Amino acid sequence: MFFIDGVATKIFKRNHSLTDDFIRMVFQSEVDAYLKVQNFPALREITPKFYGPVRFEKILNNAQGLPSAATLMGDCAYQMEYIQAPFIKLGTHPQRGAIEKVFADAGIHYLKDASVTDPSSIVGENIPGVRVIDFSVKEYVPLVS
Repeated sequence: MFFIDGVATKIFKRNHSLTDDFIRMVFQSEVDAYLKVQNFPALREITPKFYGPVRFEKILNNAQGLPSAATLMGDCAYQMEYIQAPFIKLGTHPQRGAIEKVFADAGIHYLKDASVTDPSSIVGENIPGVRVIDFSVKEYVPLVS
């Protein structure tokens, strides 16, 4: 993730144990989930604003060289609103069941990796309610050969 001027950019990374095609399926499932969110006001309230997929024709290494530009997939990136708050895993959140239900009602079924703003840390912050990130329409399991 990269954060600039209130925008978070998620660029997917190559993984030596996964094919690029598999990573592209996961990327598309996340994009599809954000597109579904747009049709459900209850979900739009608890997720960052989605700005859509972006494509990077060329990625340069930063001064530290981390992550390596060669590992980033410029055709698998999207942007959303940057939520400046601590996050915890959804599985530990006190409203987990209600959050999972509203996503399931929208056809978004993969929340295993989802994170949500930590309710104990947003007292006095400018962030109303909860915000959920890292979800997708469905889970993809890599084939093991």
